[in-house]
Amino acid sequence: LFFLSPEPAAAAPEPGPEPPRAEVRIERILVSDGDLVFEDKAVNPPARIQLTAFEVELSGLSTYALRERRPPFRLKASVRGGDLFEELTASASLGLSPLIDGDLNIQVAGGRPSVLSGYTLKKWDLRIKEGTVDIDARANRFLNGRLKCRPRVTLTKVVVEEPTGKSKLAAFTGGLSVRAALATLRDDEGIVELGLPLQ
Repeated sequence: LFFLSPEPAAAAPEPGPEPPRAEVRIERILVSDGDLVFEDKAVNPPARIQLTAFEVELSGLSTYALRERRPPFRLKASVRGGDLFEELTASASLGLSPLIDGDLNIQVAGGRPSVLSGYTLKKWDLRIKEGTVDIDARANRFLNGRLKCRPRVTLTKVVVEEPTGKSKLAAFTGGLSVRAALATLRDDEGIVELGLPLQ
């Protein structure tokens, strides 16, 4: 008698290391003299934001920057004119791995928060009727993935309404309505200066 048994199947080969993915680098991208219009009719009042004469420059960005230490990439942006503010400038020099590290600077002049009233009304029961906002957030620093900054915010003759009597921001104003808090903080010229430490 003869007994035939199948030979054991050969073990599957061990998968080899994944081949390295190709690096994609952005040496420099520049968008100059652009215009952008954003409209949102899902909020009441509807929001319409127009940005004019904006410039954006991005340089030194690599897909490898997300997984290994690389020189920081640089970003510059500016917008002059539009519905939301008179001028915005921003710059950044950031490394992304192993943690975000670098500098971030933002300045906003002549911000018009009333343009965003539809969003503030929906989120916080707060309608912004008039006034301007200036923001100076320079010399900010990302260190080990955490942002350290102390932006200076200037509110000039900002007028608000709270249809429910007190907006949801009362939790941050000691129980006062936003209108009462602004009246307490503003000077004789209707200006409120705020320092907001963020960390």
